[in-house]
Amino acid sequence: MVNLACSLHDRGHRVEVCIYRSSANFFKKRLIEKNIKILNCDSNSKNKFTLIASLYLFVYRGNYDITMSFLDMPNLILEFISKFIRKSVLVVSERSSYKGFYNHRLFLLKGHFRGFFHSFADHVVTNSITQKIWLNTQYRSLANKVTCIYNGFRIGSIKPKQNRTFDKAHLKLLAVGRTSPEKNIINLIHGLNLFFKENNWLPSISWVGTRDLSSTLSKEYNKQIDELLDSLPLIKNKWEWVGEIDDLRYFYKNHDYLILPSMYEGLPNVVCEALIEGMPVLASDVCDNGNLVKDGERGFLFDPRSPQDISSAISLCTNLSDEEYLDISRDCQKYSHENLNLDNQVIKFENLFYQLLAC
Repeated sequence: MVNLACSLHDRGHRVEVCIYRSSANFFKKRLIEKNIKILNCDSNSKNKFTLIASLYLFVYRGNYDITMSFLDMPNLILEFISKFIRKSVLVVSERSSYKGFYNHRLFLLKGHFRGFFHSFADHVVTNSITQKIWLNTQYRSLANKVTCIYNGFRIGSIKPKQNRTFDKAHLKLLAVGRTSPEKNIINLIHGLNLFFKENNWLPSISWVGTRDLSSTLSKEYNKQIDELLDSLPLIKNKWEWVGEIDDLRYFYKNHDYLILPSMYEGLPNVVCEALIEGMPVLASDVCDNGNLVKDGERGFLFDPRSPQDISSAISLCTNLSDEEYLDISRDCQKYSHENLNLDNQVIKFENLFYQLLAC
């Protein structure tokens, strides 16, 4: 969101960003450096009406051509507000996907709840083709109102990593994400155990991300993870909990493959960033992962429900020669330069905004 705001500002548009949690200063410094006006809307968690009223006044008084929201709560509030004021075109943005193998009832109900309220918006932008298709299939009211625009990143010129090779005997895997059930860590551990039984050695794995204890479900899942690792000491000795890290570039450069066993994804930023760094990816064959990774071209795909399939994917990557690995690494960078460039994303958003204003 900050990249988009700064880039639109650089292209001569008046951009203002509303932050409704002042404690979350994520990338706020970049907005200040660009002299982009920041609207602070402090929210009292016990009084959502104050937040709604504040956002209502910002939209009503702001004289904006486009109002755009990201994530669940801002989307829902602005869709509700849009029933009372129509002073600007409302675009809401979906950053996840509801198609995959994670069929928890409350999760799907949440998806349908959000999809219903999207009918109040003028347009919906998804960052995955999968979610666009899901919305169009589930809600006829959204026909011709959904556009997919992939996330954009500051990439610069391609600099092929001529020296990127890997040591098959000391394979290093990198995983990134919070430790919640949809991240499918238990099946990954079972997959590693099968790999050991079949090959008599193990790769090391660094897991970067917070231990998610935000709910009873997550706490129980983390307990199961720890108990499983305790029962498999060889895997536990190869497993490192890194914790939360702001800058992952060191890990991209010092690991051989990113592994993403999730049961569902939107457009995973961590996969995009790995491709930009020339790091091949092992990923679950869900949502848009197949487009990003392209089985056999920028890494390998697997069925996240199958530990055996996870083990087989790891085996495939260990069978590559240095030259084959380098070719895949180069293709990762080439794909990211052509499809994940920030300039492409900004132009697509800009063209969409002009199209909506012309209607």
